[in-house]
Amino acid sequence: NNILAQQSSNKTRYDRHRGDPHYNIGDRVFTKVFTSRTKLDPHYSADPQIIVQVNHPTYIVRHLSTGIERSYHVSDLRPVTLAYDDDSRI
Repeated sequence: NNILAQQSSNKTRYDRHRGDPHYNIGDRVFTKVFTSRTKLDPHYSADPQIIVQVNHPTYIVRHLSTGIERSYHVSDLRPVTLAYDDDSRI
């Protein structure tokens, strides 16, 4: 009984701080690197990829340079954000 109460408490705490991102077709994302890596290697791909199919929480992502499509869970994706907006230049 204590185990179930603790599990419920842990889930509530986890859900409170976790976002639930949704992506659309055409959104650019970075994907998690699953190959063997060392401590200083990046966790996510260096080149952006594009979403081609949406079945939340699983997305089909196409690599821009090779055209290879692969399925990823939403927790393995990070959105590409721009450091500046091109329209804001004077």
